[in-house]
Amino acid sequence: MLTTAVKAARKAGGIIKTMRDGLTAEVDKERARVEAQIAQKVAEAEARIEQTKSRALASVNDIATETAGAIVKKLIDADVSKDELQKALVRRAAE
Repeated sequence: MLTTAVKAARKAGGIIKTMRDGLTAEVDKERARVEAQIAQKVAEAEARIEQTKSRALASVNDIATETAGAIVKKLIDADVSKDELQKALVRRAAE
């Protein structure tokens, strides 16, 4: 026959296990929620970075075109269209 102290200890152990399991489940749920938020924010940041890179590369292309036009004007005193300059730059970049 179990003593009252042993019964109380077992009951307390059961209560503690139930509480621990409940807290573990809450922590896991919160961790999953926070990780999902972080993943979303990282994806949004990566998308913004990609957009910024695209705009920056477009700006570089525009600057290169303007610079090439100014150089051609200075060297041979000829006006070249933006389209012609861009085509020439693309051909040169492919080499």
